[in-house]
Amino acid sequence: MAKFSEVFSTTAQVVLSLFLIGMGMLGIYLIVSGRSFLFAAYIATWLIHGFYLDTLVRRFSRLRQQMKALPKKVNV
Repeated sequence: MAKFSEVFSTTAQVVLSLFLIGMGMLGIYLIVSGRSFLFAAYIATWLIHGFYLDTLVRRFSRLRQQMKALPKKVNV
C-alpha cells in the first residue's frame, strides 16, 4: 500500500502539470484572439495588489513586534 506522502506528491505533480499545460493553452488562445494585453493587465494588477498586501502585512508584523518590545506603562 502506498504512503499518503507518495500519493500526495504524485497527485500534486499531476495537478501542476495539468495547470501548466492549461496555462500554455490559455496563452495560445489569448495570442490568437487578441486578448493578450487585457490578460497581461489583469495579471499585472493582481501582482501589484499582492505586493501591496505583502508590504502591509510585513509592516504590521514589524509594528506589533515593536509594540511588544515597549515597556508596559503603569497607571498611577
